[in-house]
Amino acid sequence: MQPSIKLKRGRVRPIWAGNPWVFSGAIGEVRGEPGAGDEVEVLDARDQFVGWAFFNPDSAIRARMHSWVQEERFGPEFLERRLAEAKAVRERLLPADARLRRWFNGEGDLCSGLTVDGYGDWLVLRVQSRGLADRLEWVVDGCRRVFAPRGIVGRPDTDALAREGIAAGVGGGLLWGEMPPPELIVDDGPARFQVDLLRGQKTGFYADQRDNRRLLAGLVSGSRVLDLYAYSGAFAIHALKAGAVAAVAVDSAAAACTLAEKNGALNGVADRLRVVQQDAFDALASPEANLGSEPFDLVVVDPPKLARRRGERARAVSVYDALLRRVVPVVASPGWVAIFSCSAHIPFEDLERQVALAARRAGRPVQIVRRLDQAGDHPVHPACPQTRYLSGLLAHLGAPERGGPERR
Repeated sequence: MQPSIKLKRGRVRPIWAGNPWVFSGAIGEVRGEPGAGDEVEVLDARDQFVGWAFFNPDSAIRARMHSWVQEERFGPEFLERRLAEAKAVRERLLPADARLRRWFNGEGDLCSGLTVDGYGDWLVLRVQSRGLADRLEWVVDGCRRVFAPRGIVGRPDTDALAREGIAAGVGGGLLWGEMPPPELIVDDGPARFQVDLLRGQKTGFYADQRDNRRLLAGLVSGSRVLDLYAYSGAFAIHALKAGAVAAVAVDSAAAACTLAEKNGALNGVADRLRVVQQDAFDALASPEANLGSEPFDLVVVDPPKLARRRGERARAVSVYDALLRRVVPVVASPGWVAIFSCSAHIPFEDLERQVALAARRAGRPVQIVRRLDQAGDHPVHPACPQTRYLSGLLAHLGAPERGGPERR
């Protein structure tokens, strides 16, 4: 008997629309005793075929859809076709010589739980699904065939593995081919960056901010820039390459600051880049002592994920409120603020409210000039809002209005 799950009445619509996540509360019946990672047939409340999914009784996401066609079950050929389709999209989006790409973006590319990032001749895989973890050999072989890399390494997401009931470390280390050099250099447009594919943040670099870095760099000729939560200094270095006269990059991690300094030297801008190892809140508490006495024409605020779950949204918004209270006073009159959230639980509207509130308190007019999104090689699935995880705003702050004291 083919294992299957039957959805409750009224719960099929988002799945039909393409949302690949079937939560435990949507399932009315499990048939055939499927085990963790088994492929199951998904049926609606009338026993009509919906699609195929990987089942996992150990996860809140009880099933992850990968096909809505009865004849298309998961296998090496199916996976290779999905990878090739994703590759074709990127080849249209990005220049042929682009060395930094997200080749496959999980749910956005119709295969939940798989991320494939390209760094020159190397791939970094992140598997977050029990079904894919159990078929890792197929994943690696498909990536080898489609992308023809020199080597493939895995970067497990510890939290995601725990949520899926997957043993820590599964899918990590060298998976195929040559080990990447520990100080791999990749081009990101006009700038170059050192990345560590085995120990760096995320999978080594933040390719999702590619378009935003270039957009902001176009604003800063002759300007001073403050890059908060800078990691490898990418926003600051792009700004300096585009003609900014000075930039300060702030990060609390010693390793990140060392990397930012190396990248400054690599790009020939070390003389205009100052790296400060300090918590952003602490740096802004005494800006003249920590950041210098001159205001900044552009401040970039790109903190780590502040809301991993929906219930953490209110706390995260309060952090943005406190942060912007300290950011606005160091912005030149007039000047720019770019602020980001890398959590799907913090939408654009939350950021807009906080920026508007901070400007009003400071008595400064504000314009939301543009919403900022993840790069196009991180596609969003319209039926799965969680795939739009990066939201940002570019705001223009005018000179303080007459009337003096801060408004509350």
